[in-house]
Amino acid sequence: MNAIESNQLRVTTMLSKDEAEREAIRRFRLLPAHQRQQYEDCEAYALRLEHELEFPSFMTKRRLIAAWLIRDFAKHRDEYDEHPLVAVAEPLDEFELAVVAEAEPEAAAEAA
Repeated sequence: MNAIESNQLRVTTMLSKDEAEREAIRRFRLLPAHQRQQYEDCEAYALRLEHELEFPSFMTKRRLIAAWLIRDFAKHRDEYDEHPLVAVAEPLDEFELAVVAEAEPEAAAEAA
């Protein structure tokens, strides 16, 4: 990682957006399968990563990270887990629908 830690000193290097996206997806894929079975898992992990990854962003980091994770999850959900995708508890907003539409047009049509 791009951080040097000693007793109480922590120095963090700013990541580019591309590096931050790759790191977020890498960390998400390392989670146990039961922690990455649905879209809400992407949102929850984005909340955690928002405070761990330093990168420039004009929008809320949590929403951007969540979009990266949701897009990757939608594209590769068969690789994440053998279990079928659990239905989303609440409807997706316009931003999330756009991310899903980019990754999987058929699923976006059903969600709309």
